[in-house]
Amino acid sequence: MRLLRGFFLGLSAITFISTTQAVTQSAAPRANSTSRILENVDENQLVTLKGNTHPAATAGNDRGQVRPDLAMTDIVLVQNRGPEQQAAFDESVSSQYDSSSSNFHHWLQPAEVGERFGPSLTEIATVSNWLASHGLSVAAVSKDRMSIRFGGTAAQVESAFHTEIHNLSINGERHIANMSDPQIPAALAPLIAGIKGLHNFLPHPLHRMGSKVQFSPDAHGWVKVAECVRRESRCRSIQRAVLRRLGQTCVVPQAQLLLPLPQRRRRCGRRRGALRFRHYLQPAFGLA
Repeated sequence: MRLLRGFFLGLSAITFISTTQAVTQSAAPRANSTSRILENVDENQLVTLKGNTHPAATAGNDRGQVRPDLAMTDIVLVQNRGPEQQAAFDESVSSQYDSSSSNFHHWLQPAEVGERFGPSLTEIATVSNWLASHGLSVAAVSKDRMSIRFGGTAAQVESAFHTEIHNLSINGERHIANMSDPQIPAALAPLIAGIKGLHNFLPHPLHRMGSKVQFSPDAHGWVKVAECVRRESRCRSIQRAVLRRLGQTCVVPQAQLLLPLPQRRRRCGRRRGALRFRHYLQPAFGLA
């Protein structure tokens, strides 16, 4: 009876410790609970978000300002972590790959990342209210709190970010883009890293497609299709040269078609009894 009672007491202690650890992990404190907004939002004190203008937004491609009521949706305001938050986040990610750490493979959900390492709800509300003050509507805040998706008209975007949206023409394609780096109130600068979606240029892959290939028995491997065409043309010219120079037909096997012309002439000459000229190229070369 004492052994059974000790077993249940030990089991209860283990359950209590596990539950306590889980609660501690889920209720981990924020890396930095201090608000980074230290002053009122003043539209007369601005800072420039450098590097937020597309390279194609030049005077040579400019076709004039867009109409004010042009709808601009899916614009993303990219949030920024403070130095302490970023350092804590990097340390947390590193510990997840450290087998000696208690956080080893303890993956966090996006909402947990936002709660512990993202901007505070107060900071997000301040940015959202600033956008709303310019008539822009907030569509969503990412679960990790690192981006705010919003939209509005071109006039509202230009008013909020102190830049002009123009029509562009690049190689016959029409686009729109901001012509200068956007500006935001200095009070919001610690929170905002940049803006995505002030233009409609879509990303393109940087890789290039390789050439088409075919298997060549003579090359004992894969060769480019263009090389196969050159081989075919070469074989046909050899065919005509043998017929023209010998004045009669002969059989030239496939392997001999790729030999130098003098050797083919000698080998072809030893087959003067042949009734007609034939070639034995694989279908992959386009000859049958």
